[in-house]
Amino acid sequence: MKCTKCAEKITAVEHADENSYWLITQFIDKFYAFRIDSDGVNTTPVVSQLDPFITTEGYRRNGIGYLKSSPDGSKLAICHAQNSDQPSSTTSSGTTGSVWLYDFDTATGVVSNPLNIQDGLATYGLDFSADSKKLYVGNTNNLSQFDLEAADIPASQFIVFQGSSFLAAVQLGPDGKIYVCNTSNSTTLDVINSPEELGAACDYVQDGIALAPGTSANLGLPPFIQSFLIAKIEFEEVIEKN
Repeated sequence: MKCTKCAEKITAVEHADENSYWLITQFIDKFYAFRIDSDGVNTTPVVSQLDPFITTEGYRRNGIGYLKSSPDGSKLAICHAQNSDQPSSTTSSGTTGSVWLYDFDTATGVVSNPLNIQDGLATYGLDFSADSKKLYVGNTNNLSQFDLEAADIPASQFIVFQGSSFLAAVQLGPDGKIYVCNTSNSTTLDVINSPEELGAACDYVQDGIALAPGTSANLGLPPFIQSFLIAKIEFEEVIEKN
């Protein structure tokens, strides 16, 4: 039986035509963008080959880490937990992770302009603010904000929370807040109340929301089509004739 390796990285965003969607994934050094419309899934993807090259020798851990699109579709960000030839996390392989930022064309499905914004750290979860101007990245037990409007994005890093336990999934919600799965307490989620604000003004609150009784969150949170998280109001003027 033939076995094919893959990564857990997957996201989706609205196409520029506002009638179809891009399903995007990444493996080794290629992004694959599949267009989905009323006819179904186009199984021939748009392929973009870009840095970094993530070796398959260190799987499964080399495949761990989230891929997210900004809600406006203009950016992609990806976490690589490690890039090592060792299949399990060790002192050396645990410091081979990275975070990359890319431009995404919602009309063509092409990914371009790779920017390494963090290196040498184990990373797992990340997400954009609703206005697509801030990026939040979890690095083991701390969470950083990056200002995507800064002249030097990597240098704009601001640590908004420093904890003692592993920070896992990071997810923008329909309410514009960002929720963080903090393994220090599986019955709550940490909350960033104002993720569009710069630095400490984003208001990170540990254990900010309690989960329903009998439920828990340990690592992952459910992904969304990111463009659904931007509120849109359409108005059609109606003129009544007397």
